Amino acid sequence: MSFPFFSHVILLDDILDTNLVAGDMETIVEYHPATNEYPEGYAVEFFAGSRKMLAVVSVAASVLRQVTRNDLLHVRQVVAA
Repeated sequence: MSFPFFSHVILLDDILDTNLVAGDMETIVEYHPATNEYPEGYAVEFFAGSRKMLAVVSVAASVLRQVTRNDLLHVRQVVAA
């Protein structure tokens, strides 16, 4: 497991059906070990600035990266799917 539970990570690819885009920050809530059919992955929660949960999505570990001390947060409006 590359990311600890409840750590913040950055999405590297857009997830269009959820209106999530590369650069969005999320929180790891569950680990999915690799199988013969699926790569290692995580369930992640996305929150609005108001702390309202927007989505819980399962993604491959390869589309996530650790937050660094040089990351700058940016605000954007989420358009409903």
